Amino acid sequence: MQIEFLTKNENFDNLRLIFSGYGQDKRIFDYLLAKYEGNLALVYDYRTLDFDESLIIPYKTIELFAWSMGVMIAPKVLEAHNLLDRVLKSTSINGTVYGIDDTFGIAPAMWQATIDSINEKTAMKFYQRMCTDKAVFDEFLPFSCQRSVQELKNELEFIQMINQIKGPNFKYNTAYVGLKDRIFPSVSQLCALENVKETNVITTQTGHFDINLFKQILIND
Repeated sequence: MQIEFLTKNENFDNLRLIFSGYGQDKRIFDYLLAKYEGNLALVYDYRTLDFDESLIIPYKTIELFAWSMGVMIAPKVLEAHNLLDRVLKSTSINGTVYGIDDTFGIAPAMWQATIDSINEKTAMKFYQRMCTDKAVFDEFLPFSCQRSVQELKNELEFIQMINQIKGPNFKYNTAYVGLKDRIFPSVSQLCALENVKETNVITTQTGHFDINLFKQILIND
């Protein structure tokens, strides 16, 4: 895993920590650069379980924001490094703690089919499906990742493995569900959250990726 700081401010001891989704790199949140006055870090590239906790330890508290498969991965990683108890506020965006699941996530058969068929054309189709329409896709393109198809396939396979690891009984404080999500079905998200009283569920008329929504949630822009 990669951890990169988008903004740093030594006057604050709190960290806003973003766990990104599959198939991204630092560019996906480049539009947040210099727009947040505190400490903002991004975790991405889930091809290994390597996690440099020394970059996170100096911060007393964590505000966790997780998107897509990051929603499943974040609690497992933070618990493994004894950092989960520092999370004072948590927000999920278009994902569930179940990750790959027939009822509460992305269907395992669909995930495996993505692995089996991935190439440059299908990878681009995935990014198109993240967006509700051409206008949103055009907004996304300048921030699309610069990674090879082989890297993307390796990440898909490793996320499949991470999904098998038993995670903590973690409940996000707030969950945003995009009703137009074509990657992580909103029906599955809402099923996963149906009886979770600890989570405030907010539905939006957005797809899997939406710059304006991310700005609103992550930097209150």
